[in-house]
Amino acid sequence: MLKRIEELLGALDVELQTLWCLYLQGIDQDALWDLKRAKARLAEAKRVYDEIDDLQTHIGAMQHRLKHAHALDPVRKEN
Repeated sequence: MLKRIEELLGALDVELQTLWCLYLQGIDQDALWDLKRAKARLAEAKRVYDEIDDLQTHIGAMQHRLKHAHALDPVRKEN
């Protein structure tokens, strides 16, 4: 899932760069509005990516603690 989000972030970044070039060249006056929308989408996508990454880190830490607690539980060792 993170791989797909990274791909989407890359695509948005390329779109942002393209729109910026179009705006600077004056080819498309609407590119400024497209640029602002693309920037907002990129910022939102990065925020979501960071949240997912944080959740995965938290889940990994919880799994590690659970494994450790499971290994230390004498009742579970006997079974």
